[in-house]
Amino acid sequence: MKLIPFITINLALFSASVFSNTIVSSCPNPNTIENINYTFSATNTSGSWIGVATQGNSGSITSFREAVIYHAQPLKLNKCAYNLENGVVDLYLGENRDREISISNYRDSWLSFSSGWFTYFECRGAAEDCKFEFEN
Repeated sequence: MKLIPFITINLALFSASVFSNTIVSSCPNPNTIENINYTFSATNTSGSWIGVATQGNSGSITSFREAVIYHAQPLKLNKCAYNLENGVVDLYLGENRDREISISNYRDSWLSFSSGWFTYFECRGAAEDCKFEFEN
């Protein structure tokens, strides 16, 4: 009978780590993005990313441009944008696009902007520095 409280306490201590799986991710590194017929795709810890270059935008990716998060309740990642040889392409998360994200541990990389209608966060610099996290 003395074994049951011991097992219960141990299960309670470890259950949070079993059921809570926080994934830390960022925008894909420009070198990992594939371009096939103006369709750009990549995969990283947050999932699959995809974007299509619109008319007038073409060429290979030259650099990371920005990441944008809308300050809705909850926070939602909008896009990761990349400079092309001619123009820009926006990449969007596939299956995890509507997940709530957090940037509270990475505030130094994100700047807050307000327009007349909404607030958003923007990250510029290296794609890997635009970190965010979400629960899996």
